[in-house]
Amino acid sequence: MKIEQTFQDFDCLKKGNAKYPLSKIFLYLITGWLADCSYMFHFRSLQKDPLITAFLGEKCPHYTLLSKDLLRLKNVEDAAIEFKEREMDILEPWLDSNLILDFDSSVETVYGNQEGAKVGANSHKPGRKSYHPLLVFEGKSHLCLNGVLRPGLVHSSDHVIEFAEETYRLLSSQYFSGMPFLINVLVEKSFTVTGKTTRSIMPEN
Repeated sequence: MKIEQTFQDFDCLKKGNAKYPLSKIFLYLITGWLADCSYMFHFRSLQKDPLITAFLGEKCPHYTLLSKDLLRLKNVEDAAIEFKEREMDILEPWLDSNLILDFDSSVETVYGNQEGAKVGANSHKPGRKSYHPLLVFEGKSHLCLNGVLRPGLVHSSDHVIEFAEETYRLLSSQYFSGMPFLINVLVEKSFTVTGKTTRSIMPEN
């Protein structure tokens, strides 16, 4: 499977005889997220699922192992960019040659003291800590191409240009052969669309 093969370079972070190499863990995480497992403990419901077990080809790892294995990525320099580049390798074959990039921000409320969560504008749950993630979707396929998790107190447009430039660098040059890079930035605030801006960035040669 291409997804598992894409992440096999990370297997060296565990012992060679590990029952669940990191590439298998990543595949399981992706499968769980597709099954609406928003939190690690939600993976308990998948551990004995016959369809998931058959898909993975073996018994599912215990959900407590997932967080421990993700912490291993601290040993990888620029792990976030590494992941994004590999993700783009998987997604690009499904993209149209003419891209429409829609940038969205939203508010994700948390109910604890999660790292990086801050109190900010949150009309859904005023006074609650939250994240204010910034995401970019391809307008035709609706695939998510990039994302960054920001604290809840940032403004919707904070660092959006830097994020757009990072997204541009992740994409193959075939999409921007000397033509202006048109970005539609759809600004959301607490799940409500409050405005829309359009910027044009000419990629560097």
